[in-house]
Amino acid sequence: MSQPSVHFETPPLSTGKSWDPPALPQLPSLWKDPIGSDAIPDEAACLAIWKQYGMFEHIGRHSRQVANMAEALAVRAAEVGGTDRPEQLLAISKAAGLLHDIAKSYTVQFGGSHAQIGSSWVVTATGNHRIAQAVYHHVEWPWPLPQNLLHPVFFVLYADKRARHDELVTLDERYEDLLVRYGKSERSRAAIHRGWEHAKTIERVLSTQLECSLHESTALGGRLVART
Repeated sequence: MSQPSVHFETPPLSTGKSWDPPALPQLPSLWKDPIGSDAIPDEAACLAIWKQYGMFEHIGRHSRQVANMAEALAVRAAEVGGTDRPEQLLAISKAAGLLHDIAKSYTVQFGGSHAQIGSSWVVTATGNHRIAQAVYHHVEWPWPLPQNLLHPVFFVLYADKRARHDELVTLDERYEDLLVRYGKSERSRAAIHRGWEHAKTIERVLSTQLECSLHESTALGGRLVART
C-alpha cells in the first residue's frame, strides 16, 4: 500500500535526534450520511460568508465555476443512482464549491494554508463539518483513493482542478497553465506533474462511476454538457 505524502521536513529535536512523525491513517473516514444534523447554507448564505471574510471578486468568480461543476457532478451522481439523498448531495456539493476558497484572499495577503484556515472558518460560519471536510481536502488527497468517489469531497477537488481562474477548461489546459506560471524549478515542475497525474486518475474513476467522459464535458447551469 502506498505511503502518505510528506509535505514538510521537521528540524532535529533538541536532543539531536530526528523527529519520527506518526504515520497518517491510510484513509480518513469520509462521512456517508449527506444529511446529518447540520444546516446547509444556500447560495445567498454562502455569498454573505464571502462578504464576511473579504473574498476578492476574482476568487468569487472562480468559486462560482467550481460550484457549478461540483453541482453538475452531484446531479449526474443522482442520475446514475449514486445517492439516495440527491437534494442534500447537491446542496452540500454546491455550498462546498462556493466556499472552498473562502480563506484564499486572506492567505494571499498573510500566508498560511487556505484549505486548513478555510475549513475552520466554514465550521465557525456554518457549523457544517461535512462542507468543511470538502474545503479541507480540495487542494489534494494524499491518501489512496477510496473505491467510491461519488462524494462532495471529490466533486469539489476535481471541480477545482477544472477551473482555470473563472473558466472551466480541461485538466491538460489547467495544468499547462500551472506549469507556465509556477514551474520555475525542477522540483516545482515535478510537483505539478504529480498533481496532474493524480487529477487524471480521479477523472478516470469519476468518469467510470458517473458513466460519462468527463474530459469531454463541461458544466452549464449545474449540469454536465458536452464541450464545444
